[in-house]
Amino acid sequence: MGSREQPDARPARESEGAAPRHAPLDLRARDVLTPVGVGLATLVVLCVALWFGYRPFAASELPLAAVAAPQELSGPRIEPAPLTPDAVVRLRDRARLSSLRLVDRARGIATVPIEEAMKLTAAGVRAAPDPPAAPGARPEAPR
Repeated sequence: MGSREQPDARPARESEGAAPRHAPLDLRARDVLTPVGVGLATLVVLCVALWFGYRPFAASELPLAAVAAPQELSGPRIEPAPLTPDAVVRLRDRARLSSLRLVDRARGIATVPIEEAMKLTAAGVRAAPDPPAAPGARPEAPR
């Protein structure tokens, strides 16, 4: 193993005849400031135009549509806040769960609101026993 000479890690200077490591900047201040100045001048002209355009309306007493008396409309009234489909489903479910109704008379199934069911349970009322199955009938699976 021979010893190799390490190259000089210092970057070459331009004065030593080496080429520069970046491209020269070809941007003049005038090239940047001209569009910025035009944009600012346009903004000022627009602001002044809006200011003078608004002044006649601010000084006059023109009747505005919002200030005028509302007119009674004929036809169907539109619901101000219609229910979302989720809210309709929740309301329908709540109505079904809070009502007493007979689901299947033959099998003796009824729905009872939870408050009523708790009162009946506290009072010791039990559901009627299942009627005896007909001979040869298949037993029903437990629920």
